[in-house]
Amino acid sequence: MNSSEVETKLIETNTQYFVASSWRRLGALGMDTFFITILVMAFISLVYLSKLTDSPTVFGVISSATAILAFVLFAIMIPFAYHLFSYRYWSCTPGKRFANLIVVDAITHKPGLSWKHSSLRTISLVIGMIFPLIPQSVAFFREDRRQLFDLIAGTQVMQPTPRPKPARKRPFLGCCIALLGLLSLLGQIGDLAKRVNSAAVPPGAEN
Repeated sequence: MNSSEVETKLIETNTQYFVASSWRRLGALGMDTFFITILVMAFISLVYLSKLTDSPTVFGVISSATAILAFVLFAIMIPFAYHLFSYRYWSCTPGKRFANLIVVDAITHKPGLSWKHSSLRTISLVIGMIFPLIPQSVAFFREDRRQLFDLIAGTQVMQPTPRPKPARKRPFLGCCIALLGLLSLLGQIGDLAKRVNSAAVPPGAEN
């Protein structure tokens, strides 16, 4: 048993929390994504329903530009608020609560995150949406399974029950996940470049 395993074991013994299972975190991510999608679609549906029917809302009749702006704002602000207040007041999101996971301070290993920890973790999560899988791949190079979000915010995701097997480094798996994320990012950049080029070309110019 090396020094990092001894340290992890002492942390788990003293706090009665254990390094979170990657499968549990994946399940929690799926549930949180589902909940956020429902919230975003509900708000966007209200905006577009008003636009299609030209019925006034508390902001008046919504124009097309306003509807697009509302879509962008809802797509950013709802995930931001969802994570920020969940971490600050419950130390976990609804998805993590269902998966029996909790986010703790990486130094004290106690729940009850400060506004600083909650804000840093939320901001890094929202920015991390641009780089799929790459921040998550960091966890497989570490025995404490801290992702890039955790390292930035000074947090760690843990569970109250022991893992079937001790957490170990999985560098090959981490490299594979990072590669998939990089390929996905390059694909997004390529699609964006095509859209920009097609928008820059006037109709009929190709003929």
